[in-house]
Amino acid sequence: MVASDTTIAGRRGTAHFPELDGFRGLSILAVLAAHMLPLGPEVWRGNSTAGYMGMSVFFALSGFLISRFLWNSQDVGKFFVRRCARILPLVLLVSIAYALILEGRLDTFLAVNSYTLNYWHSALSPSVSPLWSLGVEMHFYIGIGIAILLFGRAGFWIVPLAAAVVMGFRVAHDVFGAIPTHLRADEILSGAMLAVAWQTRPSRRGAALDFPAPRFLADICALDSLLLATFQRARISAPLLHRRDDRCGLGNGDGLAEGVA
Repeated sequence: MVASDTTIAGRRGTAHFPELDGFRGLSILAVLAAHMLPLGPEVWRGNSTAGYMGMSVFFALSGFLISRFLWNSQDVGKFFVRRCARILPLVLLVSIAYALILEGRLDTFLAVNSYTLNYWHSALSPSVSPLWSLGVEMHFYIGIGIAILLFGRAGFWIVPLAAAVVMGFRVAHDVFGAIPTHLRADEILSGAMLAVAWQTRPSRRGAALDFPAPRFLADICALDSLLLATFQRARISAPLLHRRDDRCGLGNGDGLAEGVA
């Protein structure tokens, strides 16, 4: 069944895709299951696979949604205020309760609230270790926010370039599961590239005329994803090792396509 033009146009004008709620829920369930349940025999590596894939999907979704918001509204000040109001108070409360009161770890408290826990490895503790992902998210917010503030929509040119650089670091160091931003941000950047391609697809070309070469950038983003998946140094025993973020981006794209069909 094909949605009417009015329905499709209305959906394109909103900031929320109901179809993505399912992806978000599945990614959260995968991460929770990886931490709380035995997912098959250890030799299957079910827990580590579910955890990595869950975080990859979550990062890709975050990159897509944040980039789509900034594409439609380059109000970086409003963006930072909303992000900080949503994240900072809860992180502060959790870090006070667990890092300071329960564990007495000042270093952990500082690492969590400076969003450097994914680099300050000695400050990692079991109670707050999942908060490392907020470091990747916050670094992405700051980077894309500064780019848009300085260059407007042209700042999105940094997305495919940054994705290629991060993938290069990860492949060069033969890294699969890592938490430092420069070795993990390719997942969130793949979602950002998908957002650029989505916003500049042929049916929306007229909506992006104020952006320099919008279709060319979308082609660059698509090509970048293909190159990241092709030019890699993967072991024969794990040929898809470095492609988890690209598969997540393509999967989210399939979900978006089905949402308007």
